Amino acid sequence: MGNNSEADRLLEGAYAIKSAQDNLDYYKEFAAIYDEQFANAMGYVYPRMLATVYQKHTDSTDLPIVDIGCGTGLVANALIEHLQLANLTIDGIDISPEMLAAAKSKGLYRELYQRDLTATDSATAPQPESYGAVLSAGTFTFGHLGPDVLPTLLALGRSNTLYCIGVNSKHYEQQGFARVLESLTDKALISQPIVETMQIYDLVEDSAHAGDTATVLVYRQI
Repeated sequence: MGNNSEADRLLEGAYAIKSAQDNLDYYKEFAAIYDEQFANAMGYVYPRMLATVYQKHTDSTDLPIVDIGCGTGLVANALIEHLQLANLTIDGIDISPEMLAAAKSKGLYRELYQRDLTATDSATAPQPESYGAVLSAGTFTFGHLGPDVLPTLLALGRSNTLYCIGVNSKHYEQQGFARVLESLTDKALISQPIVETMQIYDLVEDSAHAGDTATVLVYRQI
């Protein structure tokens, strides 16, 4: 599967990010090797698993899709090429222009937007339209996005929009995602979430992160 020690090093560097500027700086170099030296080396099945959750819960109204923290485009690739879901319109949002450039080169997205989702004044800058589905894999994790962004994402949707949001399971527990979800539910902003757990990596027994899981939150906007 490749050099897991190098992939682990890259992952730990990503987890160590503390600010938006750290994120920009780190992914400026990481973008060029992300697919080969991280995703392929670690057997990074998370985007494909997230896409399968979308496929399981979606109906014909859940379009267009916005991919939060789209990176190099692995979620779109999983939806269109692996699952072969036809006629999908997908936009992507990411903080890193280099990651967005890598995503653009794959030709899977309608539009790509550079956004810092931790900055409340720009997190949901005007988009071409509201979305029928909001997906995310790998961005709600250490050094990246926390539960405070979940309410912000509602500005991207409309009534009945489907959300499939993957969160690193340790991050989910440590950062209090459940409390934020409970608040959103109590305020009748979202439906009662369905919670699914899935592996993030496959066939990397010698990696420090071999057993890492994601907690996937599935709910609809009210």
